[in-house]
Amino acid sequence: MEMGFTAMEARLGLRASSGNIDMALSHIMQQKEEKKKRLETEKAENEMKRLEKRLGKTANGDNVNVTFFKMIVSMGFSKGAAAAALRQTNNDISNALQAISDNPELLNLPDPDIDRTEVTDELIRQVVALGFDENSVRAALHHFHADPTRAIEQLMQYGGLALPEWYQSIPQSSSNSSPSNSASNSSMSSGASPADSNEGMSNEERAKLIEEEIMPDIPQEEEEHLDLELDDETAVLEEYKARLASIL
Repeated sequence: MEMGFTAMEARLGLRASSGNIDMALSHIMQQKEEKKKRLETEKAENEMKRLEKRLGKTANGDNVNVTFFKMIVSMGFSKGAAAAALRQTNNDISNALQAISDNPELLNLPDPDIDRTEVTDELIRQVVALGFDENSVRAALHHFHADPTRAIEQLMQYGGLALPEWYQSIPQSSSNSSPSNSASNSSMSSGASPADSNEGMSNEERAKLIEEEIMPDIPQEEEEHLDLELDDETAVLEEYKARLASIL
């Protein structure tokens, strides 16, 4: 530990080398270097997947090409324009550039890589400027949680008009609670358990709940479990299994 290693690194290194200090040092340094490279690769892959999800799908259902998106942005065009043009042209980069040139209003679209939770009048105006009906845009943005990429994608799929159920997501002027909140309150007042309230959740909602409720508690050090006694490791696994069962 005097060399700057953590207690866990020292213990794992000595265990792997059967107590040989020189071999333990070599093992620790090798593990640290491999971990650094692995984390960098995973970070780049996760960033690519996250961006791909943000950009949405093209008119024919394919994911927007992230490489083409970055190329268009590097030319000085806005991210919102690049994403919208590639969606409309099915990842044809030449046609996408032409679409931006022919439709300068695309340059005013918001950045698809920004988290949003509120449907603002400005956001509605930006999407309406693409030629969609204002009421349909309002319903789509509320239904898809202020995600303009998803809203535009779905509006294009359904001929520019919102589906009837999307309008149910628009908050009523006489109430601050959404239908989902009302359902949640009703469930709580009737004494429903958390597992019961999860029965109607979609796979996407379940995944998000797992990410928010369980993932933060999982150690980031991939070898940390090796530093636990067997009984402690079993107890931890049983706890996570119980928590997953309550969601799934």
